[in-house]
Amino acid sequence: MIGKYAYSLNGEDYSGAFESRVAAELAGFDAARRESSPPDTIFVGRMVSADPKATGHARAVLERMSSRARHDYGDASARYLTNLSNEQVRELDNAIEIAILGWLNKQERMPRCYRVESVSECLLPRQVQPGEVKIESTQTEVHDLGVTDAGVAISDYTGN
Repeated sequence: MIGKYAYSLNGEDYSGAFESRVAAELAGFDAARRESSPPDTIFVGRMVSADPKATGHARAVLERMSSRARHDYGDASARYLTNLSNEQVRELDNAIEIAILGWLNKQERMPRCYRVESVSECLLPRQVQPGEVKIESTQTEVHDLGVTDAGVAISDYTGN
């Protein structure tokens, strides 16, 4: 889901999963226009998938294994799983992460939640109401070139 974008009409409840910020913004504008009381602003943000929390379990697993061994075998197991190097713990942590992620995927239990970051506010373009006059600067020029033999004025229209 990384890199997907969503929009919100209220800044809290986000919808969609769009490939670009612009696509989410356009969908948000469309959704806002369909509201009976459209908001003046929509919010667009990047969706960040939830971390499945599959890392950092090695020390807890080792501690639990050691505790169970002490329970079953007493002092004879006191040195079991002690004096491990950081590299050994990292290696086990990587193996546990791979196992957890594999299981989550197989069971279709990966987190489906997300948070929204990098939120921008977008003003909803004002709609022209029927009967309203909309004035825009078109930066055009009209040059009077003269009159034809038929008495019709000829103009040169330059539009940008």
